[in-house]
Amino acid sequence: MIDDDTIREVQRLLAGGCPIKQIVAQLDISRPTIRRIQRGERKVGQRSNHEREGYNNIEPRGSKNRCPTCGGMVYGECLACRVRKTMEGEKKPN
Repeated sequence: MIDDDTIREVQRLLAGGCPIKQIVAQLDISRPTIRRIQRGERKVGQRSNHEREGYNNIEPRGSKNRCPTCGGMVYGECLACRVRKTMEGEKKPN
């Protein structure tokens, strides 16, 4: 999420003729986000789609554990291992 102060800073830098590449390096914001601000698609006080739809408010359930198969840190069942197991099952001849 980009706060209003950061959007104002990007607008100020753009108005001053600062190159986008320099803004990316200085503020650690992606080029597409800076372009949206430049075109007026992201404004001060405006929330992103993810914020409006509540994606940032999703809390994982349970505690984070290590997957016994691949060793990755996961909440609940490891999705990557589950997909891998399903794909291997589809490859086997009946």
